[in-house]
Amino acid sequence: MLDCAMIGQILGDAGLLVSLLSGLLGALLGAWIGARSSAKLERERQLVELYARVFASFNELLRDRTPANLAALSAAVSGAMLVCSKQSEAILAELEKTVVSQEFDGMVRQGLMRELRESAQRDLKTFHRLA
Repeated sequence: MLDCAMIGQILGDAGLLVSLLSGLLGALLGAWIGARSSAKLERERQLVELYARVFASFNELLRDRTPANLAALSAAVSGAMLVCSKQSEAILAELEKTVVSQEFDGMVRQGLMRELRESAQRDLKTFHRLA
């Protein structure tokens, strides 16, 4: 039969176990949140870097329209398309198609770059809301 001392010992051991499990759960949850936050920050940095590469490659192509600069822009666009929104992806595809064609009209070019900049800003704002 259980006496009061044994019941106290069992409850004390159960309290210790609950404390240990709570501490372990807190540590695991903290590590998971930290890793998730770090991964999101890395993805955001990557998104900014890819968009910056598109804009820089585009400006370089405007300065000097060479096959190498055209290839650099195409590579930058392809990289950005891997992680951007569907809306930005459509703008990037149109930009690439327009740049490759000989009809490289200044107004079309400015319009596409403005659309891309606005879409990139929306992508980053959306990303911040999800983070």
